[in-house]
Order: sequence, then structure tokens, then C-alpha cells
Amino acid sequence: GYMSPWLGEDNKVERFYRPHKKVISRRHAPSGFAWEEDLYRIEIPNAKNPVEVEYRLSQIENAGLIVRDKILALGVNALSQEERAQFSLFIATLLVRRPE
Repeated sequence: GYMSPWLGEDNKVERFYRPHKKVISRRHAPSGFAWEEDLYRIEIPNAKNPVEVEYRLSQIENAGLIVRDKILALGVNALSQEERAQFSLFIATLLVRRPE
């Protein structure tokens, strides 16, 4: 899964969040916070094919996760130029999708 590289022996990840000013850290199962309904749904007025946007975003994420796994296994220096571009696009879409 998406969070599996960061699971601890308890099958949980450390989640850091800031509901106000103070940063809070707690152990959570990924299923407890690492999901969102309609994650790839983007409302585009007068869009001819909004499903295409959702499909493309999922392609970007899938390619980014493959590159992430390669980075974790072999290090960033093992990446090709294409993989670096794929990972950069993946990171950029994360920032656009969840700007806070």
C-alpha cells in the first residue's frame, strides 16, 4: 500500500498534524487517516470529460509510487531522468491536491 514503507513493527505510522498551533504526533493505522473519498475528483465547470482528469492523476500517482519504491531501495542516484521527472510531477500533484 501507499504507506507500507513507513509502517512500524506495530503496523502503524507516525502521524504529525497541527490542528492549531501545536504540532501533535500519534501512531495510527494507515486506514485511519491515509484515505480520502473522491480523492481524484476535480470539479471543472463545463468539463467534457472529468473522468479523464481522475484517470490521469491516478496514473501520475502510480508512477510516482514506483519511483518512490526505487528511491527507498536503491537511492535517488539510481533514478533515470524520466524517473526524476515522474517523481517531480508526483510531488507537484500532491502539493496541488493538498496545499495545506
